[in-house]
Amino acid sequence: MTTRSEIQTLITANACAMDIIDDIVHEVASQMASATSNKGLNAQLEFLNAEGLDDEHVLQHLEEALEP
Repeated sequence: MTTRSEIQTLITANACAMDIIDDIVHEVASQMASATSNKGLNAQLEFLNAEGLDDEHVLQHLEEALEP
């Protein structure tokens, strides 16, 4: 089984590996966002809350984005 230290060693030894791990993180995060969006508004709000954005801040972001 691969350990975290083996992954860290591989990344440290190969400069381009950091770009690859960044791409993997972006891909997984994008899949999470897409799956959350597909579950509807309540799931999206729950996701934002779980990521530390309370309803007041969500409303603030919405209002700012909708300003003319």
